[in-house]
Amino acid sequence: MKFTRILRDGVLLLLNCTGEAVLAEIVIEDARALPTFGNARTSAVYLTIHNEGETSDLLVTASTEIAARAELHAIEESGNGLVRMVELETGIPVVAGEILALERGGVHLMLMGLSRALKDGETIELNLHFQDAGSVDIEIPVRQNGESRRLQP
Repeated sequence: MKFTRILRDGVLLLLNCTGEAVLAEIVIEDARALPTFGNARTSAVYLTIHNEGETSDLLVTASTEIAARAELHAIEESGNGLVRMVELETGIPVVAGEILALERGGVHLMLMGLSRALKDGETIELNLHFQDAGSVDIEIPVRQNGESRRLQP
């Protein structure tokens, strides 16, 4: 059985992946990875992070076995109306009591150097590493359009 480690109030919790017990202060919802087309070896991941705790945290990194790297990105506008993607090397703040949406056209995750194509309907494993909450392993669906689903770590 696969377990997820979560640090809460100084206590290390082991949660099973069935989602029967949710004791974490970080809750992940509406996660999805986009399917790839042709020879593309990159994909985007969108999700919502709820920090239900009283202390802010920082999403530091993400990783998956199917990509050489997972990068935290934002869209930055230049003065001439052009936009570009920039890597957020210092992480993304997850403010206490607030919701952080990683979404198209804003802050999001990029999977770079995929080892294979991502097909609509499959699931992939993703690890999110928070500065204080630690690592959270989730399985996310690959699909073009979002559907509202609460994921239990």
